[in-house]
Amino acid sequence: MNRLSIPAVISPFTFSSVAVFLFGALCLIAPSGYSWGSALLALGGLFILFRKHQWPEFTRDDVKIMLAIGLFATLWLLEVALESQGWSRAERPLKFYAAIIATFFLFKYPPKIEYFWAGIATGAIGAGVWAAWQGLFEGISRARGFTHLIQYGNISLLLGVLSLAGLGWALQRENNKHRWVALLIFGFIFGLLGSAFTGARGGWVALPFVAVVLYIVYRDFLNKKLLFTSIGLLLIFITAIYLIPATGVQKRVNIAVTELNNFYEKDVRTSSVGIRLEMWRASFLLIPEKPIFGWGRKGYEAERDRMIEEKIVHKNIGRFTSVHNEFIDTTLKRGFIGLISLLMMYLLPVFLFKKGIRATDAATRSLAAAGILLPVCFMSFGLTQVFFSHNSGVMVYSFMLVIIWTIFSRLETEHD
Repeated sequence: MNRLSIPAVISPFTFSSVAVFLFGALCLIAPSGYSWGSALLALGGLFILFRKHQWPEFTRDDVKIMLAIGLFATLWLLEVALESQGWSRAERPLKFYAAIIATFFLFKYPPKIEYFWAGIATGAIGAGVWAAWQGLFEGISRARGFTHLIQYGNISLLLGVLSLAGLGWALQRENNKHRWVALLIFGFIFGLLGSAFTGARGGWVALPFVAVVLYIVYRDFLNKKLLFTSIGLLLIFITAIYLIPATGVQKRVNIAVTELNNFYEKDVRTSSVGIRLEMWRASFLLIPEKPIFGWGRKGYEAERDRMIEEKIVHKNIGRFTSVHNEFIDTTLKRGFIGLISLLMMYLLPVFLFKKGIRATDAATRSLAAAGILLPVCFMSFGLTQVFFSHNSGVMVYSFMLVIIWTIFSRLETEHD
């Protein structure tokens, strides 16, 4: 009897495409929804990895993407190992390696672009509908789904933004053009609504950068009137969300402004904003003492507790193991070497996707926009949240990056 294998049960190309769809579609609407599609891709990657004769041919840029992810994960694992932090702390950096393994399957059997955009828009719509239901009918003041509310809000925003990036592709389609345009527009609207109902105000810092990226990518590709109309509607929609009381956005923004003023004028360090600023102040006192390799998680916590006892910083920061800023937290715990690895993982994709901005076909250009917006959004989210301290942040960034890069790279190869 012949051995049963994945390719014998289902077409590996279909398997890849369905997994990519599930990754986006279930991202926020199922328990650990971001793990379903990614687990399938990682399993497929293992299937290829142990059959060296089936390895795909990687380009130099493909290897650069994998190395950037691997370097950040390796430095994090070193911190965990040197401090004997245990398996629970090693789990998250190891998941970056799972994304690298998935790349072997993705490049061997590239998914169809339609499945990617359908998954992104479906996931955004699902996140928005569920958040609105929680806020309007269940009386939950800040929707959260199955994950941390800030993670939910920012990932919902990301899915909405990526839906907007896909409009360039949809507008140039010959088949089912209007259906795709409608799906992606709804994805954008509900993605932002999902964010609004969580009250996760920090993620909205990304929106001005999103508008700039989309303008740069599409300014010489789409009709000028259409482009400026779209950006105008984006601004109107954001304003409407701010003004509608049910979303709670205006209230959250006003609270943030008040807390910021109270910190500087009245030395109030117990508010949400005040605690963040106090943690950052403590970090800037500690970073110069170990600037190269950092303090490590345990080292930071010990020094933080000492500073609290000596009343150098407020005791309320003792409740947190991270300092609510990805850049500061990485530098504090893994030094400037860790910071460089983080910046490489963010900025290298921007540089590599940039070449797709001038592509003559809409598919490549839309993926270039998505590939740039992913790290741009995560860098913005990281200003007020350590996104990679959560499984959702690790999985969404790493797997979304390799998925977009795979489809983008395949299209480039076809055109060449």
